[in-house]
Amino acid sequence: MTNTILLLSTIVLALVLFGLRSALLHMARDTARCYALLQEQTGLASGDEQSGLPKKIKHGNSLPLFKALDSSREHLITSESLIGQSTIVIFIAKDEYERWPLDSLLFYFRSWWYHIDGNIYVILLNSDYLQPEEFPHKPISNEDVGEYVVLGSAIKGDVVRSMGLTKTPCVVELDTEGTVRRIGFFDDDV
Repeated sequence: MTNTILLLSTIVLALVLFGLRSALLHMARDTARCYALLQEQTGLASGDEQSGLPKKIKHGNSLPLFKALDSSREHLITSESLIGQSTIVIFIAKDEYERWPLDSLLFYFRSWWYHIDGNIYVILLNSDYLQPEEFPHKPISNEDVGEYVVLGSAIKGDVVRSMGLTKTPCVVELDTEGTVRRIGFFDDDV
């Protein structure tokens, strides 16, 4: 009787361990798949990979001065207004932003939001400041990360000059003191 119980216990333990191993392998595969997807679509540059980076945005320095209007046209967004919480600032041309499906944008915003304490500022670059009704993807504010996404618009030529932007979409991560921690791009091939 004791041998039967021992044998059954061993079989049950083996099945539990095999199930745990299977679950861990599944999680590792999914994690690797997500990591590969993010690496493929998000180019975070450092060191020698900085050839396409903005000329005036430097790791360890403050973000150069820029100004944008939020989508309600009630608040001015500047580099100084971003100090106090870690934030992500995305500089993207309005027509590029319009081409992105909302689900793809939300995928990026959700993955980035977990790395910061503050908001994600999406600055749409256009020939003139946008009117509130001209902002694409306004329903983003109704999504789970929507309350942390601040849409703004800026005059493209001014931002390109002040930041030295060479291409967009350009993503900049700032710490609580407004210091640039990461600079990168995400694939605009939608």
